[in-house]
Amino acid sequence: MSVKLIWHGDQVTREIVKDILQRLELAARTLENHAKEKMSRSGGTSNPEEYPYKQTGHARRNISSEVDAKNISARWGSNVKYLKFLELGTSKMKPRPWMKLTNKEVFPIIKSIIDKGI
Repeated sequence: MSVKLIWHGDQVTREIVKDILQRLELAARTLENHAKEKMSRSGGTSNPEEYPYKQTGHARRNISSEVDAKNISARWGSNVKYLKFLELGTSKMKPRPWMKLTNKEVFPIIKSIIDKGI
């Protein structure tokens, strides 16, 4: 009796990578959307250690996320320079850590997205 072994490793690898990339995209979008939602509040001046209030909406509009399929990674954030100052604070202003708060609040959701297929 002979047994024929058929290798499907390449196909399985492609399917696994596709699944991981879909999860990374969902996780990054979840972070992006949460931050945008939290930064939609209008008001005067935000308090330290809270999300910054929306002034013009420029910062909120420029929060984005992307997936890098080549490196199997995702990132989210903004290229708006003053958001760095809000996140970290300055010598004259305490931080309004919008990324830190978002990561903390959304972590359980992100964990469930990543763990889903395990």
